[in-house]
Amino acid sequence: MSNIIKTLIDKKFSIKEKKIYIDFDGTITNKDVLNYILKRHASSDWRLLDKLYLDGKISSATCIRKQVSLLENIPAKQLLTTAEEIGIDKNFVDLLNLCKKNKIKVDILSDGLDLYIKHLLKKNGVDLRKIKIHCNMFIGNGVVRFPYKKKLCDLNCANCKAVHLNKKYFKIYIGDGKSDECAAKKSDLIFAKGHLSEYLSKKKINHIHFNKLGQIIRKLDILLNQRFI
Repeated sequence: MSNIIKTLIDKKFSIKEKKIYIDFDGTITNKDVLNYILKRHASSDWRLLDKLYLDGKISSATCIRKQVSLLENIPAKQLLTTAEEIGIDKNFVDLLNLCKKNKIKVDILSDGLDLYIKHLLKKNGVDLRKIKIHCNMFIGNGVVRFPYKKKLCDLNCANCKAVHLNKKYFKIYIGDGKSDECAAKKSDLIFAKGHLSEYLSKKKINHIHFNKLGQIIRKLDILLNQRFI
């Protein structure tokens, strides 16, 4: 963390407004919700599609579209009941409170589906009027739309997360997966775990590793109190 603090001091980021950009599946939740739903309700074809995506042989949009089509005959209510088995990291509400206290805006950037994202947040007392959510749209009957898919996305993502970053803010990124790579690299402070942390380490990009959101809250609190950000 010392190298990161030195960078923050050198660049004097504390003079800028701050915004947190945070992934949903595997970050706000402890597991990937869409994968869990597919595991419970879809044929094993979803695993092959996932491997093709991770190996770079198909885009995330193609992967998600075909995976969601496997859920065509599953009622939305049943999908939400399954999603509730995962829930969210209870510390997410505490993170939002810390952000409110320090006037930090929060955007959720997800390659997942609005169906379960909004449901799980509301069920855990999150006021959806206070945060922005950029994600893929579940239409129903195995159909999904991608309102944030960009042709020039470096990773050809279903939701190009980098396009949501705003230069006027000091950008704090929190994520765990492949779809977070581009946006994380363009942020000013990165909290990463899982695949994202491994990727950033290989690229020698400074970041703070975490396992649970509670760790981020403690480290952010220190950085804010010491006016490093």
